Parts: sequence; C-alpha cells; structure tokens
Amino acid sequence: MKRGFTLIELLVVIAIIGMLSSVVLASLNTARESARDAKRKQDLKQIQVAMELYYNDNNVFPGETWCDSSKGSAGTSCSSVNGTDWTASSAIYSALVPNYISKLPVDPTNLGNFYYNYEPANPAGQNYCLGAALEGGGRFQIQQGTPAGSC
Repeated sequence: MKRGFTLIELLVVIAIIGMLSSVVLASLNTARESARDAKRKQDLKQIQVAMELYYNDNNVFPGETWCDSSKGSAGTSCSSVNGTDWTASSAIYSALVPNYISKLPVDPTNLGNFYYNYEPANPAGQNYCLGAALEGGGRFQIQQGTPAGSC
C-alpha cells in the first residue's frame, strides 16, 4: 500500500493557498490605503491645533499668497508643486515651527496628487484652509478649524 499525495491533490492545495493569499493581499492594500488616509486626517488636525495656538497668541493666522504644501511651495498655484517638504521660508513654517509644532507633518506618500496644502483665505489672516487628497477618494479639508467644502 502506497502512502502520500497525488500530484493533482498537491496542485489543488497549492491553488487554494494561492487564491487565499491573493484575497489577503488585496485586503491588506485596502487597509494600507485606509491607514494612510487616517494619518492624513490626523496630520491636518495636528496642523490645525498648531494654527489655533498661533492664532490665540497673535490674533491672526499665518498669511501669505503662497500655496504651501508638504511637496514645497508653488507660488500661487498648487498645480506646479515640487520639492519634498514644507518650504522653511514660508509663513506657515516660520510661524509654527518650532514654537507651536516641532515639525510640520508630510503626506505619507507625498507623490502625485497626495500632499498637504495650506492656503490663507484672505490677506488679513482671519481664515485658512488645510487640505489633502484621500486615496479612498475625495479630499479632507479643514477651513478655519471646521471641515470645509473646497480650497
């Protein structure tokens, strides 16, 4: 009497393991995207707290005509953003770091459309908008401390 597995039985088991592993990997990718989106929201809320602390001390938010982001400043347009970090000479960076926040957070991927942006809503420094694109779709934005429509 011979003992062991036939080739067909081994192939069936390998195929089942392969299908299960592909399902697990697909689920992990979705979980990773969700985790990065959660980090984006938390990062913007940390910047919001620093902005509010700055406002409490100065009665104004950092104001400028730049669109500052975690990919570098781009003048008045976020469409041509380049670089890898917040621009140290920008108003938001020089106003908040290191007194109100030790380091401005950077988007987890910081590639393509995924970066943080800050735009003052008016020159008087009474409003602002923070935003980030989400991998799950849409944008997360905070405007003067409350979720906003668009900026």
